[in-house]
Amino acid sequence: MESNDPHSITDFVQACHTVSSLPDFRSTIYDQLQRLIPHAMFAFGTVCLSNLILKQSLNINFPNEYLGPNVSQTCPEIRQWVREERPLYVAQGQGHSNTAAASSLARYKIRNLAVHGVTELNRRQACLFLFGGVDVFRDEVENKLQLLIPHLYFALAKIGDFDRAPGRGLLTKREAEILEWICIGKSNSEIGMILGISPWTVKVHVSKTIEKLNASNRCHAIAIAMHQGLIEV
Repeated sequence: MESNDPHSITDFVQACHTVSSLPDFRSTIYDQLQRLIPHAMFAFGTVCLSNLILKQSLNINFPNEYLGPNVSQTCPEIRQWVREERPLYVAQGQGHSNTAAASSLARYKIRNLAVHGVTELNRRQACLFLFGGVDVFRDEVENKLQLLIPHLYFALAKIGDFDRAPGRGLLTKREAEILEWICIGKSNSEIGMILGISPWTVKVHVSKTIEKLNASNRCHAIAIAMHQGLIEV
């Protein structure tokens, strides 16, 4: 059953920061992830951005052919994510602008696919997370992916073979503070009210933070900052 309890999200975040092995991930973090985003299939791995070859680290219930050597054809959503770097959600029974994606999901009997990830600092690969059979409405799952994926990435960076290149500069106290608020789902307006500054000032701080960390977006900046120990959540 889906959980929106803030304590469940807090427990999940804490587990991501204490995980030490892939078996530990499967026995603790994955169970919590299943409650936060109910799904029937799950996979993560790294994808080479130059040729879209996916190296699987874990596959739970996805057809092997779907995530095989020709994944750029069998899973067009990966190509779309690499272009846009934002949460993607394809719901069963809804109209699809991408007929190839709709055909592929039907062929492999995958219902309600969600995809999100983090591009590595070197811009050569990305860590992707795929959820199939997602039992959550579009807006909710996209919001949860924005919130949870940086923590998942941090956990896997500890136990996997991911780059850990330093950022181009340390964050100021204000930049780190704003990033921590973003990490728990606060908007620019909400952060501005909390800190007594304007939403525009918050936006400026975020832009500077993204530039300092050589990140592609807010989600990427959060993942890098957590991985470098620049923020505490």
